[in-house]
Amino acid sequence: MTEKVTKKELKQPDRFQIFLSSILHFLMKHKKKLIWGASALMVFLVIIAGWWYYNYDQEMRAMDLYSKAVDAYHQGVMEKKDLKEAAKLYRDVTIRYPHTWAASLAYFRLGNLYIREGKPEEGIQCLKKYIERNKKDNELLVIAYNSLGLCYEQKGALREALEAYKQASQLKTGRMFESTSYANIARVYEALNEKKKAAEYYEKARDKAVDPVLKNWYARKVTNQ
Repeated sequence: MTEKVTKKELKQPDRFQIFLSSILHFLMKHKKKLIWGASALMVFLVIIAGWWYYNYDQEMRAMDLYSKAVDAYHQGVMEKKDLKEAAKLYRDVTIRYPHTWAASLAYFRLGNLYIREGKPEEGIQCLKKYIERNKKDNELLVIAYNSLGLCYEQKGALREALEAYKQASQLKTGRMFESTSYANIARVYEALNEKKKAAEYYEKARDKAVDPVLKNWYARKVTNQ
């Protein structure tokens, strides 16, 4: 049942009109402040959009140069040429576009390239930079730590190699590489003549290995310690 409107209520000003009048009065009173505020907001949005576009453009340019470096690397490997051109292009990515994801990947690739070239010092520098820039637990980080360990092995710094390999084995995403990481650790312990530790990690590598040939090889390494 609808309520009856009294004569008194009919004579009262409309509430919606009062509300609109209040809004209009507020706008007129604070017109300058509102204009300045709106202008500031527009400038802020333009700056944000410009910054986003700049970063996007830098990333695209960096990735294009990175792709050329990857192509140069594969061509050099296939044709059994030196990898100087690929190394130069990777370095160019890190110098010209230092804050991009492509630069991080370039450090990763360059580190592994230096392993292939037998330049452990350069490899260590590049892989450390990749690791510093990418703390998130992922597969590439596992590979980076294993590659870093290999650089230290090439250099003869076995304790540092051991630490890098252990870092790789402790990452959650490193489960698919567990057998490799454990075998790397075992190999270093073997080189350090710590046979008990070597046997322990060869056993772990055997348990995680999928390839039956590797399983048998690790099993033999356990018995030989």
